[in-house]
Amino acid sequence: MKSSHYRRMASLKELVLIDQHEHRVETQTRQSNGTWLLREYRLPDEVVALESLGISIAMHEVYRAVAFAS
Repeated sequence: MKSSHYRRMASLKELVLIDQHEHRVETQTRQSNGTWLLREYRLPDEVVALESLGISIAMHEVYRAVAFAS
C-alpha cells in the first residue's frame, strides 16, 4: 500500500488522500510520539483540517467541480 510507504518517510508530517469516486477525504497526521492519527471526512458540510499547513477546507469545496458517475 502506497500510504504505508509514505508514512515511513521521516520528514512526512501529514498525508492526505482524496477519493475520486465518492465524497471521501482521509488525513493521516503524525503525532509527537510517532503514531499516526487517521481522520475520515465524508459529509459535504464537514471541514477538512490540514494541521501541518494550519489550514482547513470544506468538503463541498474539495469536490466543487467534480461530477461523480451514478
